[in-house]
Amino acid sequence: MTATNPMPTAEPVSFAVMFDQQPVLARVEVDRFCEHCGYNLREQLIRRCPQTGLFLTRCSECGRYCPATETSALSRAWMRRLGLVGLVLWMLLALVVFAALFGVSFVPMVGMLEESTGYRRYEHTVPDKAALEAYREKWGRIHYRTNPSGDYTIFVSERFARELDFELVAFQSAMLGLSMLIGLCMMMAQQVFFHHWRRVPSVLFAVVLSLAPGSLVAIVGFLDGEVFGDHEPILVLMCAACLLAGALVGVVLGRPLARVAIRVLLPPRIRGSFSFLWLADGMQPPPARDRAPASAL
Repeated sequence: MTATNPMPTAEPVSFAVMFDQQPVLARVEVDRFCEHCGYNLREQLIRRCPQTGLFLTRCSECGRYCPATETSALSRAWMRRLGLVGLVLWMLLALVVFAALFGVSFVPMVGMLEESTGYRRYEHTVPDKAALEAYREKWGRIHYRTNPSGDYTIFVSERFARELDFELVAFQSAMLGLSMLIGLCMMMAQQVFFHHWRRVPSVLFAVVLSLAPGSLVAIVGFLDGEVFGDHEPILVLMCAACLLAGALVGVVLGRPLARVAIRVLLPPRIRGSFSFLWLADGMQPPPARDRAPASAL
């Protein structure tokens, strides 16, 4: 009599496999955080628990399962308080960042004005406009001030009498490039702090924030005759134009550049807090980590 082999028993199916086999019902569409590690669960898949029938979502950071429904009333109250504190801190941070960038935007303009007025070597008073024009024909570029008595004080620099000065051109080019970079950083910050804005409000914000420094410098310059000479208004206008150009580029490329910076500078666990930069463009946020999360209840 031959013994028959027993039928092989099926291996017990883990909860993770059973949960992943459930159909996807929805996604988490609001900012909701894991109760275990604090990771933002937004855009995570919602499935029904095969054992309890509750709606659960799996944290991609720690691998634990969290309820997809609202938490208790006490938890909601504390979350609202913490959310209000976070909102206030977020707005204060935005105010500090934009105030700092707005202040830095004056640096190229003031630098070019200092460079253009820092080499005055010759000062002379002429009685009328005709004598002023004669000096202008002789020196090419001059600075002058109209005196209350009706005559003119001329400031002549040998440096600006030249047709081309390499050091001056290099310095002015650097200041113009700095203006474009500041404008780009302004709109990168706007895309981060006000990512929900549409294109038209962003463009208007870029125009106002770019032209305001030049306008203030121009007002001060025209009120003080010693600040502006022949060509200093052109320098301020060039800086304002470069600032605006950088800001308009930031309107288009600000959010993609911010995403690149976040990927490079921030660790994976913190990137989830900036998932809105991907969701604003209809993109999938980056995973919290490259390795598969461990299953845990």
